[in-house]
Amino acid sequence: MKKLINRERVILYLCIGTAFLLLWIFYSIANHPETLPGRVLNEVWRVIYITAANYFFFEYSLPRMGRK
Repeated sequence: MKKLINRERVILYLCIGTAFLLLWIFYSIANHPETLPGRVLNEVWRVIYITAANYFFFEYSLPRMGRK
């Protein structure tokens, strides 16, 4: 039976999301240190949203588009 969620893929997407979060937070620290708490909160929800959207698109939607 095929698993619904592949553990290795979820870990991959979480690592990629963490890397993007760290890059965006570093950018915010470097360019806008006065508004850091608000920007960090904004970056966190953005990473959660983008990572979830990418996971569902690349793991479910895109493979189904290629089927005949």
